[in-house]
Amino acid sequence: MTTLPARACAALVTLAALVGGCDDRSAPAAPGAPVASVSVAPAPSSTPSAAPADGRFVQQQVDKWFRIYKDGHELGVVEVLAGKPWRLVLHSANDDALALEKLVKEQGAAPISVNVHLPPDEPGTRGPYGSTEAAPGDHLYPFAIEELLRRRGFEVLQAPGRFEDKSPPRSVRKLEFSRDGAKVGTLDLTVTPPKLELVNREGNALFLETFWKGIDAEERLVVSYLTAKDGRDVLTTVEAKKGSPEYAQTVRLAFAVRYPNYVMKVVP
Repeated sequence: MTTLPARACAALVTLAALVGGCDDRSAPAAPGAPVASVSVAPAPSSTPSAAPADGRFVQQQVDKWFRIYKDGHELGVVEVLAGKPWRLVLHSANDDALALEKLVKEQGAAPISVNVHLPPDEPGTRGPYGSTEAAPGDHLYPFAIEELLRRRGFEVLQAPGRFEDKSPPRSVRKLEFSRDGAKVGTLDLTVTPPKLELVNREGNALFLETFWKGIDAEERLVVSYLTAKDGRDVLTTVEAKKGSPEYAQTVRLAFAVRYPNYVMKVVP
């Protein structure tokens, strides 16, 4: 079997992360046991508060989520809930992920400096460009976090995908993948190590192989996604170690959330 160079694999995984948020979804995937479910979030849009006495509108902070990558590797998800300090859900244990964790811990709830257009002196005009500080609760706080992460060399991508598992299977033995109406490959999760058999060595199959290599490299597989609850978003994180009873279900969930352009069929 031909093996892609490490640099090429990293590029393919980064590309996958960029296209992973497309509207077309694969078949629902069954999660393992949820290990974290955090507070619900309002709809992701900035809304003005009531106008203060001087007639100006003040924007409120809304909840935000960012997927953090470096060199093609997913490091985790940063969550910024309105009025609260940012929080990190780690998806990796490599050196870059540990550096990210250190940054979040050291920064904590302290205000973050950010360059923006400052409030205008007169209504209806644009304020001067300058530096200000954003703290939890400030509508600029998520933007300040995003800019801080980029300055430190991290790739900041859109929020995790929304996913609803309406009919999870009781067991997962194999996953059959197809795309553009054609079968691509089959992942057998009953053997150790799991084995991926491809239909051919063409584009969709090679991408699938790269995606699986990325998942298989994670000794602790962690998947985060958004679900709707009472019209709001909830961040849910599921994890499983290799060889655990929940691993096959979590692999299925990882493909459904991260690579929704592939249609999956479960062989129970």
